[in-house]
Amino acid sequence: PLSYYLYENIEHPFIMDMVRREMKSFFERNIFQYDYLDHPIRFIGTYAKMFTPVLREEARKMGIYIDTINETAMKGLIQYHLKNNV
Repeated sequence: PLSYYLYENIEHPFIMDMVRREMKSFFERNIFQYDYLDHPIRFIGTYAKMFTPVLREEARKMGIYIDTINETAMKGLIQYHLKNNV
């Protein structure tokens, strides 16, 4: 997929600029409509994990706090069940 190509070539200025622009657009379109200042933002997925440094940096620039980024939901589910004895 295209995302893997972007990840493998993230050091190229054009690709880095494009990824940053798209992340900014994502935050404006999907995060700003919620009460993001009072709640932690969490990401789950391979692409979020791959692009963690850029994702966190762009979020920080926009005043968004990202609590956690996990590749899969399994880690969080295990922690929840261990904590709550479910």
